[in-house]
Amino acid sequence: GRPQMVKEGDKYGYDYYAHVRDAKLWANLNFEMGGLKAYVAAQGGYNTFWRDGLVQKGLFPENSYGKSEKARFLTYRAKAGASWMTGPHRIYANAGYFNDAPYFTESFVSPRTRNTLAPRLTTEKTISGDINYAFNKGGYSLRVTGYYTKINDQTDLMSFYDDSQNSFTNFAVSGIDQRHVGVELGFAVPLPLKGLSLQGALNWGDYVYTSTPSVIQTIDNNGEVVLDST
Repeated sequence: GRPQMVKEGDKYGYDYYAHVRDAKLWANLNFEMGGLKAYVAAQGGYNTFWRDGLVQKGLFPENSYGKSEKARFLTYRAKAGASWMTGPHRIYANAGYFNDAPYFTESFVSPRTRNTLAPRLTTEKTISGDINYAFNKGGYSLRVTGYYTKINDQTDLMSFYDDSQNSFTNFAVSGIDQRHVGVELGFAVPLPLKGLSLQGALNWGDYVYTSTPSVIQTIDNNGEVVLDST
């Protein structure tokens, strides 16, 4: 695809190009027999991106103008599911594993100023599944869902002015893991008045961080590392 031009701050000038290339190949297989339906899907890909600096910064004359190192990732996804229906009852489930490249905007220590990639860049891994029961008859409907998702190796980049350092600073965070688990309930009950029904939904979820991420803090003015928890 075409390189993406990125604006910085409130100005309308441009400091760099963000080049992103993403190629994918996928396949899908469906199966059906009576009340049973199932599917399997897979996707493979190759993702690469790099920064192309358009301005040579005085603070980083050797690392701000021109092309950065290219970040390259092999990505893949797999998903499967099945459903069974008999009369007003339906039971279905889905499961998937996803291996995705990090975002360009979270992969450079300070894309405004230099070509330095964040340390320990890796793909984000997600495993997810859900199981569901649905009932629908005579205007009455009910759906119950249980779900589980685990996410590993997320990255994040935070930039702000740090009063303690008297400078603009960057926090490159890696190794962020999360776990989401929960149950959802939805229902609809017809009321005596024609065309009206009582509808409702309930949700219980537990969403937690399950790791202690690694953090590298750098000073934007000179690239000095002031905190390294790796």
